[in-house]
Amino acid sequence: MKPLNRQYSNKLSLIKSAILNLIFPNQCLICEEIINEESIFCSNHHKKVKFIESCKCQICSRPLDSKSFFKDKCIKCLEKLPSYDSSTILFTYEKFISKLILSFKYNDNTYICKKLGKLFAQKIEKEPEILIAVPLHKKRLKSRKYNQSVVLGKHICSNLKNTRFIPDLLIRTKFSKTQENLNKSQRMSNLKDAFEINDKYRDLVKDKNIMIVDDVVTTGATLENCCKILKLNGVSEVQIAAIAKTDYVEK
Repeated sequence: MKPLNRQYSNKLSLIKSAILNLIFPNQCLICEEIINEESIFCSNHHKKVKFIESCKCQICSRPLDSKSFFKDKCIKCLEKLPSYDSSTILFTYEKFISKLILSFKYNDNTYICKKLGKLFAQKIEKEPEILIAVPLHKKRLKSRKYNQSVVLGKHICSNLKNTRFIPDLLIRTKFSKTQENLNKSQRMSNLKDAFEINDKYRDLVKDKNIMIVDDVVTTGATLENCCKILKLNGVSEVQIAAIAKTDYVEK
């Protein structure tokens, strides 16, 4: 009887999936065209978005010229190593990805993270022991209603086998002005002393491999400040994960 029960359960699962797909069909994350169940973009937008592929800096994920002398690191990382050791970034930031992130960040379209979480799990080369999110100050969290990095982190972690998600491991202690119109040095100064380790996890992080999640990397100032705090508290390896990276030019 057990094989029959298993067969019945599988059929029931397929029927349930078919009904859900009929009621809630899979749609392109950008234009909402109905697409194949396993896809995230329609064929048109899949061609237009800029995925960050294998020809990239192994530290910061900046796309590399295939003719570059240095095959695994970009010039900026060779000149000054960041506080993190490696990164997983899905896209180069451009108009389609900008629309996607703004929709997720400000319009409550958190369903986007479910698909992105699966994509991150496929791209992450070394599964971290702990996954955390860039924290928001409680004032900004109150106005935003949710921390987009925490939502994304939950979905990434749900697709990993041996990773613990601790969304409050880092705490934002300083309410700073928005980073939008600041250059890199101003951003670093703006975030000075803005983060600290949650005391209840201080002993847990020592010698751990931790990945920190954010939505977009521009100058890298936010992640750099967070990663410095982690390293100062004994974390052995820090990875970063972000939806997109901008082609930032210093002002």
